Amino acid sequence: MTKINMQPFSIIYSNFPHCKEWQDDSFMGNLHENCIINYEKYWLLEWAILQVTPMDKTKDARHLLWPLFNIFSRSMELFMAHSSREDGYSIVNIDDYHLSDFAERFILIFEGFFKGELPSPAAILSYEERNPLLELD
Repeated sequence: MTKINMQPFSIIYSNFPHCKEWQDDSFMGNLHENCIINYEKYWLLEWAILQVTPMDKTKDARHLLWPLFNIFSRSMELFMAHSSREDGYSIVNIDDYHLSDFAERFILIFEGFFKGELPSPAAILSYEERNPLLELD
């Protein structure tokens, strides 16, 4: 997959269930319906968020507030449900230790968007998992 064909808004909207661009095989679709973290789809979402941060890069970014907040809050709900032994939800392809690390990275990326500042490259690179799409920059 080349970056030429990737549109940040389309990727974000494909993860937002309240629009026609929603895709069942998106990061959110996989997390909710299949109880898996699809890293390939997450790397796309992370790349897309970083492309529209800070919001003043594009006047259309304001339209991303509800979709990105929804993606963030629903994901965090599912991460917490996975961590609760009393909840019937479990992400099948990650253990608690790696989910904690993944959630920390997830928060870093979303906080950067809402704060309007890109996370530092050092902060992103401090995680064991590398987003191969970011290495293309």
